[in-house]
Amino acid sequence: MNSRTFDGLGLSSRIRSAVSQQGYTVPTDIQAKAIPPMREGRDLLAVAQTGTGKTAAFLLPIFDRIERKEIARGNPGGSGAAKPSVLVLAPTRELAAQIGESAEAYSRGTGIRHAVVFGGVNKAGQITQLRRRPTVLVATPGRLLDLIGERYISLDAIEVFVLDEGDRMLDMGFIPDVRRIAGMIGGRCQTALFSATMPTPIETLARELLVDPMRVSGTQADVAIDRIHQEVLHIPQSEKTAYLPSLIRDRGMYKAIVFTEPNTKRRVWRSNWTKKACLRIRSTATGPRISGDAPWTDFIRAEYRFS
Repeated sequence: MNSRTFDGLGLSSRIRSAVSQQGYTVPTDIQAKAIPPMREGRDLLAVAQTGTGKTAAFLLPIFDRIERKEIARGNPGGSGAAKPSVLVLAPTRELAAQIGESAEAYSRGTGIRHAVVFGGVNKAGQITQLRRRPTVLVATPGRLLDLIGERYISLDAIEVFVLDEGDRMLDMGFIPDVRRIAGMIGGRCQTALFSATMPTPIETLARELLVDPMRVSGTQADVAIDRIHQEVLHIPQSEKTAYLPSLIRDRGMYKAIVFTEPNTKRRVWRSNWTKKACLRIRSTATGPRISGDAPWTDFIRAEYRFS
């Protein structure tokens, strides 16, 4: 099997068509290594950095197996809790939303339903998604446990369990929740664990969850930094206010993201140079302002305006 092209990975024609529509023709290193064992139903332990295409590395073979009817399509119709066949667990709402967008793109034309649930937003819209009986569920640990406790979700029918960014789960203190969720899965299932690093607690978790896993790792070359021009400018504090908007204007930056000091929202927006610079930028350009503690709706609105 030729793993240098998506055609050579054995994926179904509809999955390959969805990939092609996204503009991808050649799999990344982690995709070429992870897709074959995932298609075979093997457990997988993958070391892969963000930006290496790891989301497609697990979503594409999962959708392919659903297409080939090796994985059930969930519990269509009826009442009671949603019983997805695939669970993808992510540490943050941002990553969960990103995986959900990829799931939408890669499953186009297949009729495979998916849902995304995470905290920080009202549950009503997510419950509506669950009532459509998704086959694939993308979730963050806290919101998933909430919805399981409220009997909107059952993990009794899970056939594939993917744990994404395991080291981030560890950093954020989610490993006890991960173990609890894994214990709720009814019966043996294919399990894949993706992590940028492999600290001892993640190795221990892998031994608990995985059975005879295939171990793969992506190369750093997969991270697309060759298209990024990096430059450091040393500007006196007193000149930043005038320099930032002129930099954006003179270099014709059609889209730009400006990061300010990583402190509280109150301090960031009251910082004199930041406030004045933003006012100057806004005289010729518009853009949203967000901070880490902003409501999720602000992030969605900012992304929509920026795209």
